[in-house]
Amino acid sequence: KSIQRKLEAPGALDSVPFSENNIRLLEILIKDNCKLIDIKLNDLTKKFPKLDANVVAIIRKDKTFIPKKTDKIEFNDKVYAIINSSQMAETLNAFGHEEKISKKILIIGGGNIGFNLAKNLENSHESARIKIIEKNKDRAEYIANELNNSLVINGNGLEEDVLKEANIDDSETVLALTNDDEDNLMVSVLVEKFSK
Repeated sequence: KSIQRKLEAPGALDSVPFSENNIRLLEILIKDNCKLIDIKLNDLTKKFPKLDANVVAIIRKDKTFIPKKTDKIEFNDKVYAIINSSQMAETLNAFGHEEKISKKILIIGGGNIGFNLAKNLENSHESARIKIIEKNKDRAEYIANELNNSLVINGNGLEEDVLKEANIDDSETVLALTNDDEDNLMVSVLVEKFSK
């Protein structure tokens, strides 16, 4: 669920849905490209009158505080904002994050985490094109039968030929979710090689 929330709110450190996903709590890191740096919170409403968002807490240099209207946002702050879920992209954009939601997702490892993530994404992101690489043949067949729109490839995600077969170059997000931390690190290194 945590990975799914990250995929749903690219640019946010975390995103927690409430009230049947009508509102969300976003954790947003303020980078140096944020145009809201040094702007008072009560001026944010004037700058973005249509945005339904309230900053409820800020972490600054390991200290958490509930901001007043006259407080300003600073570089490297972690801002917690309650937002209208339908305005997620606009809110993240206002805070300097323009990352796009990934539609082409490659999951390496069809264990419980990889499988359940794919299943949840099929339900929440109809436009997502999901591929899973699973090295155990029986498990690959099982998850292929259980999933509706995901492509399952039986192979080892540590082999370049298998990654090429999965069309890794075309993937926007690659998730290493095998049961072996060492394999996950090696897959990450391989993915870096392909993305250069």
